[in-house]
Formats: sequence, C-alpha cells, structure tokens
Amino acid sequence: MTQYTNTISTFELLERFPTEESDRLYFEQKLWNNKPKCPSCANQTPKQIYHHPSRLGLYCCKCCKTQFSVRNNTLMHASKISLRKWLYGMYLVVTARKGISSYQLVKELGITQKSSWFMGHRIHKACKNNNVIISGIIEIDET
Repeated sequence: MTQYTNTISTFELLERFPTEESDRLYFEQKLWNNKPKCPSCANQTPKQIYHHPSRLGLYCCKCCKTQFSVRNNTLMHASKISLRKWLYGMYLVVTARKGISSYQLVKELGITQKSSWFMGHRIHKACKNNNVIISGIIEIDET
C-alpha cells in the first residue's frame, strides 16, 4: 500500500531550520521570493530597499521611509514570538490529526497560554483564508 504524504518529520523540520536566521530566510523566500517588498508603498526596487544597519531582518524603504520585516502584514504581525516558534507552531497545527489545543502548544513551544491561544487562532484563520477548495491527491476513510 502506497501512502502519499507531503509532510516532513519533526526531526527533519528542526534539522532544516536550526536557527532563527534560517527561519527568517525561509519566510522571506516564501513571501517575497528573496526580493523584499515594502508593505506601505509596494516598492520592490533593490536600490530603494536596504537592510537596516543595526537590526538583522529589518528593512528600510527609501521612498516612504518605512521600516519593515517579514512579519508585516502576515499572521506574525505585531507578535514578539520568535520565528522559530511560529514555524514550529504552524507545523504542529497543520500536522495534528485531530487538531491541537492551546495547552498543547504551551507545552510544545514553551510560551504562555495566552500567546499559544493567539498563535493558534491566527494560524487557523490563515488556513481558512486559503481559497483552494481541494487539490492534489485526496484520501478519505469511513469517517
């Protein structure tokens, strides 16, 4: 029997993303295709967007003088939770067969219950906003 799966193991996830920097680069690649885009004026011109001199992962736009990061206008916006915990939290939510409680996220991520509730709701909301109905290989059992 062939099993179709697109998920990776927890070990593979942690091996693939060992640092906060690797997580940031992954999110930047997925969100911007490695070309930072200003959330205010949508500027993507390389000469107009530059790295902040003192903070890694922070960008500045010369056109509108906005400072931004990969968190702006995403489910991670205005959150102080690290990108590593966000990525691992996303992994836990989407791979849990019967869902995952905020208390389980507390245990797995080492964050407060209030933060895990906030994170879980944002992840679920982002999953619901995906307009793709059903695609790819689908397996259905009797339930």
